[in-house]
Formats: sequence, structure tokens, C-alpha cells
Amino acid sequence: YRQLAPWNLRDLATLAGALLDASGVRPINAAASAHPSERTIRFYVTRQLVTPPEGRGTAATYSYRHLLQVLAIKLRQMEGITLET
Repeated sequence: YRQLAPWNLRDLATLAGALLDASGVRPINAAASAHPSERTIRFYVTRQLVTPPEGRGTAATYSYRHLLQVLAIKLRQMEGITLET
């Protein structure tokens, strides 16, 4: 997927959700969604869990590194680990 980057926010969220679905990992916590929303990714950036994108606003682009960061966070959440842990 590295060669497919960069993505806009919508495409990053869609790709991350598709990869998480394909992983076969199911959340042990019903509150943990397997699909990161655009808003969720922006929240991760605000909390400094994901590095800021290149550019701002609708011109912001996300790299392969961002994809890996989002996947790591979501997989940990699906395993029951909270963001505070």
C-alpha cells in the first residue's frame, strides 16, 4: 500500500476500515468500531496519536506511515486497550 499513498482523509479512513475488515480481527468491546471515521482520525491527530498530515484542510494528505498508525491504534482498541493505556 506504500505505493498507493498519499491519500486524502476520506480515502485513508476507507482503506483502513477495509484492511481491518480483511484482518478478521473482531472487537472484543462492542463500543470499539473497526472502521475509523474521518472525525476519529482528526481526533487522533489532535491527541498526537497520529502525526499531522502534509498540508491543511481539504489539501491535507496522509502517507503510508499514517495508515500504519491508524491501523495500530484500531487493532489495539479492538483488543480492548484504551487510548489512555
